[in-house]
Amino acid sequence: MYKRRLTFREVLFVSIALSDLLQALLGYTVEIVTTADGYWSFGTLACQLVGFVVTLLGLVSINHLALLALDRYMTVCHPRKTERIHKYRINAIFFALLGWLYALLWAVPPILGWSNYALESVKVRCSVNWKDESLAGKGYVICLFVFGFLTHIITLIFCYYKIHKTLVKLSESNPPLDDTGASPTPKLDPRAERTYSRMVFAMIFSFLIAWLPYAILSLWTTFSPTFQAPIVVELSSALLAKSSTVFNPIIYVFYYKNFRKELGRLCTDYCCGLDESEIMPTEGQEPDGQPEIT
Repeated sequence: MYKRRLTFREVLFVSIALSDLLQALLGYTVEIVTTADGYWSFGTLACQLVGFVVTLLGLVSINHLALLALDRYMTVCHPRKTERIHKYRINAIFFALLGWLYALLWAVPPILGWSNYALESVKVRCSVNWKDESLAGKGYVICLFVFGFLTHIITLIFCYYKIHKTLVKLSESNPPLDDTGASPTPKLDPRAERTYSRMVFAMIFSFLIAWLPYAILSLWTTFSPTFQAPIVVELSSALLAKSSTVFNPIIYVFYYKNFRKELGRLCTDYCCGLDESEIMPTEGQEPDGQPEIT
C-alpha cells in the first residue's frame, strides 16, 4: 500500500480525533454505567479522575478547533508565511502539543485545590463543581469560561471574518479554474481553500451547538445558587455535549475525500480479505502527500 506522511493540518485532525476517542472511552462509558445504575458508584477518587479527564478533553477539542481556524486564517490570508510553517511536520506536532498543554493548564487547578471536581445534582456525572459558592470557586469558573471558551469564540469569529473577506477578494480577482482543474495560482487554490474552511467551520459549529447549552447552564448554576434546572434539561444538555465526539467523523466523511477513500480501503482490506499489496495508491493522491478535498 502506498504510504505518505501526514500533512500539517492532518496532524491536528489526528490529535483532535484522539481526544474524541479518549472522551468516548474514558469519560462517557463510565457515565453510561452510572446513568443505568441511577447513581455514582465509583467513589470520590474516580469522580475526581473522570471530572478531570472530561474537562481536559473538552478543552483539548476547543483548543484544536481554534488552532485549525488560525491555520485556515494563516493559509488563506498569509500563504507565504504559512508555507514555511507547513514545511516541517514538527511544527504541527508542536501546535498539537500546545493544545494539550493549554488544556492541562485549566484542567489541573481543581485537583490542586482551586475549586474541585464533584458530582452534579443528577448524581450520575462528575465535572467542575459549578455550585461552589466560595470566591475561589467562582473565580475559577470565570477564568475557565473566559480563557477556555470565550477567547476561543472571539478567535474563531475573527479568523472566519478575515477568511471570508480574503476568499471573496480571491474569487473576484482570480479567473475560474480551467477544464483540467488547474489552479489560477500555484500557491493558493481558492476553491480548495474554501472547502477546507467550510469543513473546519462545520466542526466548530457542531462543537458550539453541542457545548453551548451545557456551558450556559453551568454558568447559570454557578451564579444562581438557588437555581435548579429540571432534570430533563440538565441531562439533555449534558448528553448533547457528549454527542460532540461523533460529529467530527461524520464531517470528515462528508468533506474529506481521502478520508472516505481510506475508509473504503480499510473495508475492502479487512472485510473482504484483500492483501495490502493488491491495493493501488488512492486515485488523486499525489506523492507530495497533499490531501484531496471535496
